[in-house]
Amino acid sequence: MPASAAKAVDPGFKIMLSPDFNTAAGATSDSVYNNVMKVKDDASIYRNSAGIVLAPFFPERKTPSWWDGLWNRLASAGVKTNLVPIFISWGGGTQKTDWNNSVSGYSQWGTRIASGVPTLAKESAEAHRRGKTYMQPVAFKDSRSYDGRYWESSNSSTLRDSLATAISSNADSIALVTWNDYTESWVASSKQRGYAVLDMAAYYISWFKSGVKPTITQDALYWSHRSQTTNAPYSKLPIGRNGEPMPMSIPNGDAAKNEVELVAVLKSPGRLTITQGSNVKTMDAPAGLTSFKVPLVAGITPSFKLARSGATVQTVTSNTPVRSSVVYQDMIYRAGGGVAATCAR
Repeated sequence: MPASAAKAVDPGFKIMLSPDFNTAAGATSDSVYNNVMKVKDDASIYRNSAGIVLAPFFPERKTPSWWDGLWNRLASAGVKTNLVPIFISWGGGTQKTDWNNSVSGYSQWGTRIASGVPTLAKESAEAHRRGKTYMQPVAFKDSRSYDGRYWESSNSSTLRDSLATAISSNADSIALVTWNDYTESWVASSKQRGYAVLDMAAYYISWFKSGVKPTITQDALYWSHRSQTTNAPYSKLPIGRNGEPMPMSIPNGDAAKNEVELVAVLKSPGRLTITQGSNVKTMDAPAGLTSFKVPLVAGITPSFKLARSGATVQTVTSNTPVRSSVVYQDMIYRAGGGVAATCAR
């Protein structure tokens, strides 16, 4: 069980329960109640001052009174709980006010586009105005070949902007959405992105947890781009879960972009270079974290360089060639890089 694994690996690691539930009309709370009762005494389960935290996804499929009934049922069994619902959407306005007496905090599934990030700050402010906590969602991207949809996350911008907003808006916690849903959105290490997403997130997470902007003691270069341009010719369509061919398209939000990004984390100023064949672009970057983006060139494998005073300090080459044409569309962002000792992974 995950709780046993948590104790074996790190006793300080806690598991926040996100219970699934029967959404049928008239369904009881039996499944959630029984599952909470199984782990109610486990030290690895996350608790706050009000008891075990329940953070269900899409809880509005049931009414606040349904969740109140579950709370009373568990309380009658001597188990204190509190609700931090992960709504399918919110927005930070006057919506969800009928939940205020039933929850200790608010959260939602989050945005997958950079232009949607300001909404997260509105939600944090509104949750705090209501006297509740806010658990801010953070995602890297969302691409779903099983139903032909993807959203433009603008390389790492949605991830980085979301994390920066969690800091500036005083969110109480962060939810990485999701850890390992490889069919949609994930931040866990993977073949497609190595540890790059987690490494970039670590800069902001350290800042978020400590309240102090991290001191950079070593240089690191992180790249991201797709393995094709979004308009690359393709010869086959994947079959979606409805059994029909599914071309990839953006249903809403930001328009598609075709860029390659270099995120440089520098201990002192330096010159950044992105090379795509004969296409060479440079940028003089200050100390700290800098995002450098240029148009993606098809048929090339990008490479990246950091130099100071004319001398090369660090180089890294993408492990993902950018194809001019493809068999199947692939809108997943690849990424990689790191500090000099590990930048080839």
